[in-house]
Amino acid sequence: MDPSDPNTLYAGTGEMYTNAPGIGIYKTTDGGTSWTHILPSTFDPNLSYVNSILVSPNNSQRVYVATGFGGLDGISRSTDGGNTWKKVFEGRREGSGVSSDQGCDSMIIRTDRGTDYIVASCTAASSAGIYVNSDAGGSGSWTPVLEESAMGRTSLAIAPSNQNIMYALASP
Repeated sequence: MDPSDPNTLYAGTGEMYTNAPGIGIYKTTDGGTSWTHILPSTFDPNLSYVNSILVSPNNSQRVYVATGFGGLDGISRSTDGGNTWKKVFEGRREGSGVSSDQGCDSMIIRTDRGTDYIVASCTAASSAGIYVNSDAGGSGSWTPVLEESAMGRTSLAIAPSNQNIMYALASP
């Protein structure tokens, strides 16, 4: 949901852990009365598992999507409300050469910062981890803060009482 306009919502399709492919991302600007297929305009197997969508609290035109499998697995960003997309993180340790075979699961964004401070969990063939980007809307980079070979699907949350406290629930 767009934090500045509750009538604008995004819906991702597909579920990679049950192998139920989807058909991309839909958007409504009228509270759900009508929906537009924004990504892709036709079925794209590279986006068949949309796991998480975030809208920036700093600029509602910036939208982030965590996906699994295919050419866009990882995290992609739109700077125009979902019309165009660019892959910004591959869901792997930067510089390690370990590529993801599953992509990114969950993302959270701090609302108490002037930049898009995003935390993401990603699962790869030989490693998995939680990554932080303190300026995902700008020139920030993705830094691993936790890496664990046995970590599987991981959900993230921020404590409503204190955004310095974050939770991760991981399965093997």
